[in-house]
Amino acid sequence: MKFRIFLSILICVASGLAQDAPHLATADALANKGDRAAAIRMYESLLAKDAGNERQVTPRLARQLLWSDMAEKSLPLFRRAISTNADDCELRLDYATALSWSDHLKQSFKEYATIGEVCAKYKTEVLLGQARVLRWMDKPSASSEIYRQLLDDPKAQDAAKIGLVLNLQAEDRYRESRTVAQQDLKAGIRDEALYIAVAGDDVRLGNSAGALNDISDTPKQYASNRQLTDLHDYLERRDNPTIDEHSSNFHDRDGTSYISNETGFRTTTFSTGINFIQGFSRLFGDTVQNAEGSVVADWTTASVDHHFGESLFMNGRVTSSRFRNVGGFDPYTGEINAVITPQDRTRIDITAARVLISDNYQALAHHLVGNFVSAGADIPAGVDWTFTGAMDYTHWTEGNNRMRYRFIPAYRVEGRPRITVSLPMLFQTYDQGFSFNLFSPKRYFEVGPAVNLYIRKWHYWNFSAYGEIGAQHEDAQPWRPMGQVRAHADRDLWRHWATTASVGWSNSNVASPSGFERFSLEAGLSYRFGDEKRRW
Repeated sequence: MKFRIFLSILICVASGLAQDAPHLATADALANKGDRAAAIRMYESLLAKDAGNERQVTPRLARQLLWSDMAEKSLPLFRRAISTNADDCELRLDYATALSWSDHLKQSFKEYATIGEVCAKYKTEVLLGQARVLRWMDKPSASSEIYRQLLDDPKAQDAAKIGLVLNLQAEDRYRESRTVAQQDLKAGIRDEALYIAVAGDDVRLGNSAGALNDISDTPKQYASNRQLTDLHDYLERRDNPTIDEHSSNFHDRDGTSYISNETGFRTTTFSTGINFIQGFSRLFGDTVQNAEGSVVADWTTASVDHHFGESLFMNGRVTSSRFRNVGGFDPYTGEINAVITPQDRTRIDITAARVLISDNYQALAHHLVGNFVSAGADIPAGVDWTFTGAMDYTHWTEGNNRMRYRFIPAYRVEGRPRITVSLPMLFQTYDQGFSFNLFSPKRYFEVGPAVNLYIRKWHYWNFSAYGEIGAQHEDAQPWRPMGQVRAHADRDLWRHWATTASVGWSNSNVASPSGFERFSLEAGLSYRFGDEKRRW
């Protein structure tokens, strides 16, 4: 009797498995055809119908979710599959990939290391995965070390070369990245990452027209790549008009407060941008010593910028301002800037300008204007070090002269968040002070270590935080502590809109013209008109 019952159960199970087998084969066929959505539905149906299918179906479903850009959703399925298929090295490699694609980078790197210990046959795949994860962790130097180890491995040589190109990009070496990518393409390596790299490097070097040509020359089998189509759409929409709204306000320790708002309209071609801005501001508080108790201003600015090739960018602006309650002060100001980038990570800035101080009542009441010139340079030393030096000179209408000298050695620590440690130094001199209350000691010096943290999230968002603690000294005064902190967030102008916001505090003597301590807030919003263009 017992034997008959057991035989009946066995027949039922076998019958159920036989019925499920065609459905599993159908789901596999859908997956092989690339119809992942239908395959996922069928695999999920099989799991819901009979938990006995889990060993066969769960790995398949996890992989389809992974390849359908649902890496986070695939993770629990991979874990369930590994619990019953612990020796399946390929399954564990896919799990490590899913961890990296869902931004669990530390866990992914650890999983690759574990696979390397138990799956010696897959050493190459493990090293490639670890190198990719290190790059995404913003550790391009460590990543490149692994890629260079794989250059002699025939199975990994092409992937290693592509990885080295992407690491050059991560180190802001765009000219070198483009050259190496073009060499790899000429050598016969065909991968969408190389085409994306060349176009992306051209964009970062200011050659938008060249980037569009790069995209149009890309083989059509890569035309559906999301990064390429997104980049193409971004370039095609650049000439759409954009409206910018920006507001800022601050409060100084001496009771001075300031609020301003600007509305701008701009349009951009591949190499030229034109911008018109209308703004207004109000300066008020204890230091504003007029009958109205405030200074109200409005201004109009027109600016233009242009890329003269990859190594020279110039911009200029002219502003007409009108200040009320300070005796008919209607100055014209402006500036012209040249940015020279002779090689990767090297930058030279030259500026000439006519400037005013709009956030100090005494400067406005005395109609103070200055003629300003400056020059500065960022010089890299290896991959991690950058040295910044700058000097500027201002001749004021009071007849006095100001000189400022800045020097900043900075060391960048690879990783997420990106950490930059620096030692900013400022030395300022005046040949004579102002006749009114405006900071102008004969000599002033400040120095102190600073740390900046930066991270990019969710494709388009940037976050940073900066802190500095140091000391400051001026003639006939003791050394005093100095510090400043600020936080910033912004969203890139992608498709139609962008935003920015920042908050800061500083007690540096040069943080404000007379208050010596300032708390500030800024916010901005941009909107770009026009529909998406798809001419590719």
